[in-house]
Amino acid sequence: MHILKYPEICYGPVPDGERAEKELADHPLLHTTKGAMDYLDLHLNRIADLVPKLMDKSWSFWSILQRAKAKKSFINTTLALRIIAVWHQDNQELLAGMADRVEEMYLADPQGVLARHYHYVAFMLRKIGKIDQGQDF
Repeated sequence: MHILKYPEICYGPVPDGERAEKELADHPLLHTTKGAMDYLDLHLNRIADLVPKLMDKSWSFWSILQRAKAKKSFINTTLALRIIAVWHQDNQELLAGMADRVEEMYLADPQGVLARHYHYVAFMLRKIGKIDQGQDF
């Protein structure tokens, strides 16, 4: 799957602040630090649940449909996480905490299927927050 191999290509440029304001206007819970961290946990759990569906090699109609839905969900949850990160771009402490949480997931399984995705998300969070990369993992 291309979204697992090349995450930096699939999602395009990081959204701007205006789009983040528009998208999150109706979601005041995500404006808070706790809401952003809760969404990060939701994102990490959701993508872990979607991996078996994405890795399914069956060519039956239902498997193809399930893979397409999983791919769409995977992309949408990652895009939403990026928009939340842009909303909180002035809160370096929050973005550093989010990046550290993702790095923990990466370090738990550096050769896993989601390793590239974790690496991309941690890099993106640090880039949005203008935070030093620290260790090169």
